[in-house]
Amino acid sequence: MQMGDVVNACKAFAYFDYLNLPTRDGLVKQAIRNSQEYDFKSLASICESLSTLRYENKTLLQIVRRMLLTYEDKGELNYLIKTTE
Repeated sequence: MQMGDVVNACKAFAYFDYLNLPTRDGLVKQAIRNSQEYDFKSLASICESLSTLRYENKTLLQIVRRMLLTYEDKGELNYLIKTTE
């Protein structure tokens, strides 16, 4: 699955407020497995969609947190935030 497919699938399920467990687990595993290839905006969209569905995945949130801290350490956090707006 491509990055855009995972993001769009999560958004669609959040919009309809429905996501069965095997599909959710598959999307989350795909996002975690390929997180190094995803940009911050995509990971943030996935997390936002999952939170709309009232689902929290600590591993995925840790990946996003690590990405934020990495950008902050490099002094590029403002750039990251501006490019996602």
